[in-house]
Amino acid sequence: MNSKAIAVIVVCAVIYTIAILVSALIPAPVPGTFGIYIPAILSPLFGIWFGIYGAIGALISSPLARILRGDSFIHGIPGGIGQFFMVFIPFLLYHKAVVRRKIEDMMHFQGVNVIAMFVGSFIVATGFWVTGVMPVDVAYKATWPWMAIGNVIQYGIFGPILLNLMTPFIMPSGLFLGSARTMNHWNRIQEEEE
Repeated sequence: MNSKAIAVIVVCAVIYTIAILVSALIPAPVPGTFGIYIPAILSPLFGIWFGIYGAIGALISSPLARILRGDSFIHGIPGGIGQFFMVFIPFLLYHKAVVRRKIEDMMHFQGVNVIAMFVGSFIVATGFWVTGVMPVDVAYKATWPWMAIGNVIQYGIFGPILLNLMTPFIMPSGLFLGSARTMNHWNRIQEEEE
């Protein structure tokens, strides 16, 4: 692992940890969830931009945020694993640098997001039950559906906007570590605009 990859992991972990701590200040309607969960908005973007290294940063962030809040490190592990998959799945399945107005692009982008959020949220809910944070009925009947649907809605609104606004800064910054297909897509966009 080179120094660029380590830097990306650290930057992603810090951004995610701060986002989790800020999200914790917003009142939550369902136990174990957040009112607005900022990392859900960032997850697919970090997968597209930073690949596996963004996913590793997300994995580290939840236990770190739990420690900083004075909670048990163990209770942060399910969130870290869930966030890892919320970042890693978009890295694997979506390879476009921006979402243009084509309906196919938007549907593919949102479809990948739905898969990532449902898988990640299921892992988190299961981990909360296994680690004793909440009983199984609360984990699967309230927390998981709210978390999954809330994350999809939040990302569905803000994700495409941030992807299109921030990609022009991320790609030339030298921090991009996503897939070669995403880089090729970005290069084609740049050639079309010249």
